[in-house]
Amino acid sequence: MIDFIILALPRSGSAWLANLFSSGDVLCLHDPLSEHSLKSLAARKKAHGGILGVVDTSLGLMPGLVDGIDCPKARLMRPVAEINESLAACGLSHRVGYLETLRLQQLECPRIEYEHLHDYTIMSAIFSHLTGREGLDKSRFDELCKLNVQRHPASFAPDYSNLEKLITEYAKHHVT
Repeated sequence: MIDFIILALPRSGSAWLANLFSSGDVLCLHDPLSEHSLKSLAARKKAHGGILGVVDTSLGLMPGLVDGIDCPKARLMRPVAEINESLAACGLSHRVGYLETLRLQQLECPRIEYEHLHDYTIMSAIFSHLTGREGLDKSRFDELCKLNVQRHPASFAPDYSNLEKLITEYAKHHVT
């Protein structure tokens, strides 16, 4: 259903990365599980007809569920202090803790450092790992490096019923 997953914490460049990796027949959705169920993502993939990837800031908190999804994965890492500073600058009261970072660090998949997002060689290698395709669009990469791509916090209205279903599914299989 999902062809690749990038796990991240909020304010770590996840929206920018989803935008970068959406090119040609590759569609990379940013935080889709806050708005869509896994079932609706399967329908979205079928309608798209190409490669469907996700960059998600909640899946990293459920490593057992992530391990059960058979596709290439990577994790996007940014220092907690920088994430929290960015959250505060946006006027958001939520803060990321070290436990959330620890869960991401424990996942066995390639690690993308925040400071490497604008390194074409590294990002092209990650793109190839995730999609099985060579050749990240260099001109698109260069243009995106000039932009600050992010979801406006006021426009984010998650459907918590989808997240609750995901957490319930995770708990059924991974919590004893």
